[in-house]
Amino acid sequence: MKSVRRTAGAVATGAVVVMLAVGCSSSKSSSVATTEPATPASATAVSQPPAGIVVPSGPIKQVVALPVPGQAATLSTDGRSLVITTFHNPAERRPLVGTPPTTHTISLPASAAAVAAGPTGLLAAVPDAVLTIDPGTGAIARREISAPDPLSITAVDGDTTAVGTADGKVLLVHRSGDVDTISGLVRVDSLAAHDGRLVALDRAQSAIAEVDLSKKEFEGRQRAGNGAANVIADRYGRFLITNPRDGQLISFYGDPPVERFAFPVPNGPYGVAYDDNRNVAWVAESGANTVTGYELASGMPIQTKQSPTVRQPDSIAVDAAGGTLFIGSAAGDGLQAIALG
Repeated sequence: MKSVRRTAGAVATGAVVVMLAVGCSSSKSSSVATTEPATPASATAVSQPPAGIVVPSGPIKQVVALPVPGQAATLSTDGRSLVITTFHNPAERRPLVGTPPTTHTISLPASAAAVAAGPTGLLAAVPDAVLTIDPGTGAIARREISAPDPLSITAVDGDTTAVGTADGKVLLVHRSGDVDTISGLVRVDSLAAHDGRLVALDRAQSAIAEVDLSKKEFEGRQRAGNGAANVIADRYGRFLITNPRDGQLISFYGDPPVERFAFPVPNGPYGVAYDDNRNVAWVAESGANTVTGYELASGMPIQTKQSPTVRQPDSIAVDAAGGTLFIGSAAGDGLQAIALG
């Protein structure tokens, strides 16, 4: 793993925020300005051998780190199967050593748009339902909802799951059986939750909006460049966004969240993950088959690590406890695991 340090060129924008809407909204405006949703940059041929270990796989839509150290779940591009890969003997609690990687496949009853780690297993958003999946046994529980075209899913807390839809809604699915529906965006492509807060990302508006969980409505939307793609939350409550169109890693922080920096990242930054234990944000540069780590301890990114990846690394995830970075190839070149040390 190559070590570098780079801070030049960061753009602090804490005081400059473009508001797309004032106040709260419960309905979507037909006149709202939109842009073509951002997509991953097309990768070139791999020029360096991928770091770490690579397990053969078909094209991967999404990779999720599981609670067992060294274990990942990958969603196929058709959304119909999950592959659970274990990169070591869980009893050893050391990544990438011991027994060779093992895999088992779980077939899904419908095509999943997205998956996420949940309090009692994996969560999957499928048409008109949320699935809860036991990654060990493959057992699946189905919860019916009214969402024929879901795009995203995340666990808000132990009692609530959020589902984002192609028509701009967030559904809050509660363990009690209740479902709250919040409307007002064009689409909800990515969701991130932290400590009772929930943020939705709309690629068509290149914007984020916080969900007021008590009022059940969106708070004021804020622009995130011209091609926001994915959002995650770190342990400090920063919301980190990749913007492949403008070549940026963007941070929002505060209540309400305000843009704190828009840091230049080359080669189409798309996938993003955060290592809570090491305070490092990992960004996959899809156009260059590279993954780069940025320390955030100072509040501004400092590039410290970089590794070559499998081709088209559109989805990444961090197993902080096991010390492993997972990278999924959307081109079918495998699932990669890098020990973080």
